[in-house]
Amino acid sequence: METKHYLKSAEYAFGATLAIIALLFASFWSFEPKVGKAQVDSEFTIKQTILSEVSFLVDANDVNLANISGITGGESNGTTTAVVLTNNGSGYNMTISFFDNGFDHAMLGDTTYSSLYNYPAASPTFGFNTATTAALFGYTVSDGGSGDVAAPFLSTGSVCGSGGGNFGCWMEPQFAPYTIVNSSGATDPTGATTTIAFKVFVPNNPDPVVASDTYTATATLTATVNP
Repeated sequence: METKHYLKSAEYAFGATLAIIALLFASFWSFEPKVGKAQVDSEFTIKQTILSEVSFLVDANDVNLANISGITGGESNGTTTAVVLTNNGSGYNMTISFFDNGFDHAMLGDTTYSSLYNYPAASPTFGFNTATTAALFGYTVSDGGSGDVAAPFLSTGSVCGSGGGNFGCWMEPQFAPYTIVNSSGATDPTGATTTIAFKVFVPNNPDPVVASDTYTATATLTATVNP
């Protein structure tokens, strides 16, 4: 009888031990869910934002036009070139503005403060019209065939605003920024080249008289990424 009592007690003790062990294992897996597995994953990402940027690889140089006789007249031509680099997928635009010297015209005498008249075209017009009595100063733009020149400077060979040619559409220098380039994509690593040509024309025996002086106009190119 006593033996049976010991056996029963042993069974109860064994059962209680198993229950305690089971509870311990359950608690262990509850608090340490990743322990005991052969492999677990922890996924994350790495991101880097590259910003759009535009810069001048080559700045436009000063332009020194050849001398012109003030009475017999003549014309003088000169160019400057700028190279722009951008990584912007929508391209860039470039404007030109002329320093507001407080007078009506952009090219002013350094000492006499007399001026050469702005070429009379508020937007690009084909050909430089020399049927004038006044001395004139104007400019035109070429993109070297890249197709980046702004639409008003495109020409069919007789009119401006369409076509594939350029370097034939002349306009007045303006104090407010005027868009001369509008590209549609990023440039290649060598950049995009824009050439601006300037012309001063003095007719024979001009009216008004052109004073003997060196005349200066100051221009600024501004390149901006397109939105």
